[in-house]
Amino acid sequence: MIVLAIEKLTLGYQKDPLFNQFSHAFTLGCHIIQGGNGVGKSTLLSAVSGSLPYKGRILVNGHELSENGVAARRSLGFVPDSTEFYPFVTGRQFAEFVFRAHKCGLAANQPRYEELIDRFNIRKYLNYSFSQMSLGTRKKFFIFTAMLLQPLLLVMDEPFNGLDDAASKELIELFDEYSRRSTILLTCHQPAIVECIKGIRWTLEEAPHAALTASQS
Repeated sequence: MIVLAIEKLTLGYQKDPLFNQFSHAFTLGCHIIQGGNGVGKSTLLSAVSGSLPYKGRILVNGHELSENGVAARRSLGFVPDSTEFYPFVTGRQFAEFVFRAHKCGLAANQPRYEELIDRFNIRKYLNYSFSQMSLGTRKKFFIFTAMLLQPLLLVMDEPFNGLDDAASKELIELFDEYSRRSTILLTCHQPAIVECIKGIRWTLEEAPHAALTASQS
């Protein structure tokens, strides 16, 4: 099952694009994007999330992202590297905001709400504002909310940044669970963590002919 299809993607500076007619398809499972600095890993994930304009086609569960964004985003969850949000919003309010934006009702009504709160150890921070949270706690709320949505496509840019060892272990276990029914696309610059993740490692080659090469499975 192809969850994410990228067709002839052109992205970046006009005279020196990071991606030029780049195509690739991702099936169910966990896919780790690796490569040197500046090859476009985060840029690719930003385009797939709908955060950057692009030329070409990006299809999420069959829906073209720029043409039918509402339908595509129903199957998409995104965790950016940055954890900035309105400083006065609490963790609980953040989760509810994301769920309402996806028209999923109340986050607290979801079956996995209590389980994920405990697995990420964030119950005591539900009523903390983002300005009161550490980087790691803010990152946990971004990941918690995205996984609570249970999207068919989960895109994560450096999700382990700021996480403690316990949260990192939980996230690796969750990747194993979710990858059986979803496509996970992520970047991670920590080799020790990458080695613990079950999935396909892809090396992103540099422009002008960007391509993904499977390095390990």
